[in-house]
Amino acid sequence: MELSDAEDTELKDLEVKLSQVESDMKELREKARPINEELDDKRQLRRDYNNKLNRLRDKKQDRKNHDQTIQRLAESESQLKCVKSENAKLKESLEQGTRYSKIQKQKIAELEIRLAALKQELETVDIRSVRKLKEQLNQETKLLNETKEELSKMRQNLSDVQDRLTVSEQVTAATQHRRLQESGNSVELQVELTPQHQPIADTGFILNS
Repeated sequence: MELSDAEDTELKDLEVKLSQVESDMKELREKARPINEELDDKRQLRRDYNNKLNRLRDKKQDRKNHDQTIQRLAESESQLKCVKSENAKLKESLEQGTRYSKIQKQKIAELEIRLAALKQELETVDIRSVRKLKEQLNQETKLLNETKEELSKMRQNLSDVQDRLTVSEQVTAATQHRRLQESGNSVELQVELTPQHQPIADTGFILNS
């Protein structure tokens, strides 16, 4: 935020007046003693001009610093929103992957039960049924291997998503901390931000081999 037109004009006028006063003082120093009183007046006038000029310069700098702080806070807020949005997407992806992985584990368990039953049946059936059961066993074994391979890929994907979510949560915390510092540790801003940073909810699911 810049100075008003009147203040800016006054600042420039003071700079001109100060320059003139200093020029006058230089001339007075070259004159005789009887004008020392006038020289003292000029010194006082110079001090007055300097004080007012410094106040206006400080005010201008304060407004500039305020504008820069507001801009940095706006940028931090925008970055924080982006990070939170990415966090939400990563959490959703992680939850979906976990649910799918549970389904795959259940499917594998069912296939293993079926395979065990087929193997047991092979030991009791007559020779004519052996070929048919072996073909069925091979199909079930192939399906089981494919399912296990798919589960392995899903585990890797879940691990990657978990890593990305961890990094994203760290970025969120750093962004909020920087925002607090830039705002001068405002109590109101701390109250606003504190509940926003929550730890990652535990899915309650452990990926086993």
